[in-house]
Amino acid sequence: MIDTHVHVGHWAKTTEKTTVAEVFCQRLNAGLTQIICMPTDLEKNYRMKDRVQFFNGPEGKELLFGYWINPYRDLAIVLEEIEFLKPVMLKYHPSHSQKRVNAPDLESFWHSIDILELPLLVHCGRWQEMASYNFVFDLVDQFPTLNVIAAHWGGVSTELKMAFSKRLNQECWPNLFLETSSIITGPITQGVTVEEFKELMQLVPTTQMLFGSDYPFFSMTESAKFLRENLHPGSIYQIEINEKRVFKR
Repeated sequence: MIDTHVHVGHWAKTTEKTTVAEVFCQRLNAGLTQIICMPTDLEKNYRMKDRVQFFNGPEGKELLFGYWINPYRDLAIVLEEIEFLKPVMLKYHPSHSQKRVNAPDLESFWHSIDILELPLLVHCGRWQEMASYNFVFDLVDQFPTLNVIAAHWGGVSTELKMAFSKRLNQECWPNLFLETSSIITGPITQGVTVEEFKELMQLVPTTQMLFGSDYPFFSMTESAKFLRENLHPGSIYQIEINEKRVFKR
């Protein structure tokens, strides 16, 4: 499996910090094939890309590069940078940006990303006025060919995960995926129980699941272990098929 949600560097408002070497070792411990490394709110995208390339070496592909979007930069320049750096995925964090993912002034930008066929990971959190999973549904409605990944299974609480899953279950959303970060307990969030996980899985098709840990805030190893212990091997295989579809590899 690929860990689709890993950040490297220092954060502005937390003491958490990570290095490329650390996440590489964590990948081995977790038994994962690849990791998508994204910068934090303080790190630069081009530096993250350089670190990933340096650590991988000329032939390595264990670490992949994900691009952090700052919506307050000139978006034409952001697009040029994205095309130059060639990330495998983009990350948008509405809570950090304090701008909803479905904000009208971002519409043309998402249209360009859709043309580039790059998947978009969107933070879904407790701040419902800014980071509600409902805004992610708005986005996939507007861009039915843009692959959008709802972080934290649609929210960092069990209640939000359940509400997201029920809405996902109501209609066909072929371009909307979820990643599994926060299914285990983290520093400030409570994970799901095995019984709650089984209930969630009754609502969510495995064809729309991806693995994510949100390391370093959640353990990469324990997140992967929880999935392997509570999913059928066929479902793990389906996640790997989904990765090929979403990341075009």
